[in-house]
Amino acid sequence: MVTQNTIPLEARFQGLHDALMSFADATARAMARKPDLLAATPRDSFWALSLPWLIEAEVANRPAGLQSVIDGRKEVILASGFDGEIAVHSLRTIRENDTHLAQCCPLMLHLAKHLSFNFIYDYCELSQHGAEKQVFDELYEYFIKLTYEQGPFRRTAFSHIFNLDIEGNQAEIEGISVIRLNPGFKSALLKTGNIGEYVHPFLHPDGVGDCFVYAN
Repeated sequence: MVTQNTIPLEARFQGLHDALMSFADATARAMARKPDLLAATPRDSFWALSLPWLIEAEVANRPAGLQSVIDGRKEVILASGFDGEIAVHSLRTIRENDTHLAQCCPLMLHLAKHLSFNFIYDYCELSQHGAEKQVFDELYEYFIKLTYEQGPFRRTAFSHIFNLDIEGNQAEIEGISVIRLNPGFKSALLKTGNIGEYVHPFLHPDGVGDCFVYAN
C-alpha cells in the first residue's frame, strides 16, 4: 500500500535487492569459512567486514600507524573470501543512486551499519538454519517497509529546558515550540549506545521537568 510516507520508487536504487543479496551471501560465506573472525556473529558483521576498506574510503586524515592495522585486518578478512573493495564499490553505487538513503546515511559507514543491523544479520542467521525462500522474501519485504515507508528523512532538534512546566503537552512561547515528552520517548531520545544509563541522568536528572524546545 502506497501512503504519503512511502518514498517514491524514483528516489530508490533499483538494484538494491541484488546488492543486498550479494552482501548477505558474501557475509554468510565469510562467517562460515572463518567463524572466529567475528565475535559471536554480531549484528554488525557486514559493517565489520567492510570496515577497513570503508575507513580508507572515507577517513582522510588517518592517524599515523593506522594504515598498517588496516592492511593487517584486510589480509585476514580477504582470507575468508570477503572482498571489501567490491563491497565498498557497491555501497558507493547505492548512495549515489538512492536519494533517500543518501540523506539518511551521510557516509557509507552509516549505510553499511543499516544494512547489517536490519537485513544482513538476520539473513545469515536464517540461512544457517536452512530457511525457505519465502522467509527470505518476507525479511526483504520487512526491510523495504522499514527503510522506505517511514517517511522522508528529517533532522529534528530537542533542547531540554530545566525547571519549566507548561499546560498540556505543547505550547508556543514567542514563536518557539515547546513540547512535553512522554517518558518512553524521552528515555529513548536521551540514551546513547551502551553508555545510556549514564547519559540519561546527566542530561535529564530527576525533578527538573520534561519540557523541550522542538525544532526541525
